[in-house]
Amino acid sequence: MSQELNSMAVNGVLPVSVRDRASFTPARYLKDGTAPEGAPVYLLAPLRDLDRSMIFRALYESCGAFVTTVEIREMLKEGITAVCEADEATPMLAELDELAALDDLTDEAHIEESRARQEELQTHVIRLQTRLSREYPPLAKLIALNLRQKEELGTITVRAVVRDWKHLPGPCKRRNGLVTLESMVAVPDEDLDELYPRCRAYREVSTDLEPGSASP
Repeated sequence: MSQELNSMAVNGVLPVSVRDRASFTPARYLKDGTAPEGAPVYLLAPLRDLDRSMIFRALYESCGAFVTTVEIREMLKEGITAVCEADEATPMLAELDELAALDDLTDEAHIEESRARQEELQTHVIRLQTRLSREYPPLAKLIALNLRQKEELGTITVRAVVRDWKHLPGPCKRRNGLVTLESMVAVPDEDLDELYPRCRAYREVSTDLEPGSASP
């Protein structure tokens, strides 16, 4: 469970069952912590496994299989080889291999010992990725696709989690498990900024909370 999801659970803003529905008014409308009359209200519902599968099918249809960390690192290696001289490329490639090896560690003690080095390497890789995205077009295209997929996943998640709303200029209409794109036009962009993290947390609610599930 993510840190954000844990925080929401501790503060009582997540449901305890996928059967639950929760009313949500973005903070920008609140006055002294209370929603004034006529403020937008969104009815949110946690997702079942079937709903989550539907989200990722829709994402796949929209922009293909999700770009992975491995793909980006392999493209980084290609970019290093294409752009950098051998004396510069060798240590860069070695750092990428070292980071991959640290990521694959399963022993908890060694993971803890290597955390500082892992963070240092990740910082180096981010800087390298920024540089090469400007010098090696295939990497720039892959990163752009990844960003578009993340944006699309956020939008589709909101469309799946939101079940209805009040006090918006248009009705909330759903089709095939999602709020229609035509209906989403009624949602202000500022509201989406707050809906994205809340709906993402609802997407992550444990399947143990689903009706009929067996918890250990």
